[in-house]
Amino acid sequence: MLKSDALLFGRKTYEILAAYWPNVDSDDHPMAAKLNSMLKYVASRSLKDVEWNNSTLIEGNVSDEISALKREAADDRAASRS
Repeated sequence: MLKSDALLFGRKTYEILAAYWPNVDSDDHPMAAKLNSMLKYVASRSLKDVEWNNSTLIEGNVSDEISALKREAADDRAASRS
C-alpha cells in the first residue's frame, strides 16, 4: 500500500478507517500521514457525503467509474473490499 497513490473502499471499510485515521498523529504513526494524504475513492449507494481528506464518493455505475479510474491511474492503486 505504501506504493499506492489511491485507495478504493466500500462503505463499511471507509467508515471504519475514516473514524480512526484522521485522528491519529502522523508523528506517532507514519501510516497516518500516508493514509490521510492519499486519494480515496468510496463506492456506496447509501452514503451522501465523504469527509475524510482527499475522499471522493463514487455514485451511479460503480463499474464504469472504476474502469475510468483504472484508465487514469498513474501509479499502483490498491482496493479494499467490504
